[in-house]
Amino acid sequence: MSPGPAAIDVLVVDDDFMVARVHRTFVERVEPFRVVGVASTGEQAAAAVDELRPDLVLLDLYLPDVFGLDVIPRLRTAGHDCDVMVISAAREVDTVRGAVRHGVVDYLLKPFEFEELRSRLQRYAAQRGRLLTAVVQSQADVDRVLAGASTPPASAAGRGRRGAAAAGGREVPRSG
Repeated sequence: MSPGPAAIDVLVVDDDFMVARVHRTFVERVEPFRVVGVASTGEQAAAAVDELRPDLVLLDLYLPDVFGLDVIPRLRTAGHDCDVMVISAAREVDTVRGAVRHGVVDYLLKPFEFEELRSRLQRYAAQRGRLLTAVVQSQADVDRVLAGASTPPASAAGRGRRGAAAAGGREVPRSG
């Protein structure tokens, strides 16, 4: 029997402990992801990344001590190369553009359903796998590796604004 894919360690950062718990539960339902910690402030997030060395940080932007995007340069300055996926209610175009400039791997608006996060995590895992195993000998190889980064998750196509009642109450609360 061949071993399964290597675990992808995740740090959940959200100031609302109930939302953080929901995110943790969602992530732990998706192989090969495992939550290695939870932080509720930017300061705690930076310390947790120092200690836990996660592969992926799920980052809320509305934190009590700092705007979430300001955590990313701090992580880079400290030498951490973890990936960051923003999970926030922040809908301002400048914020989304700022996230792109900071190199986030994805940006998911709250509230969302489990399937939406699952598809994004699976896409991230596939892209990460391509990057870890890539052999680049030509432009075609580079294009193949990067192709997954621009493919939208399947669940996003045609998704309208649905409320919690229409989703069976499975949406994440609008906090942060």
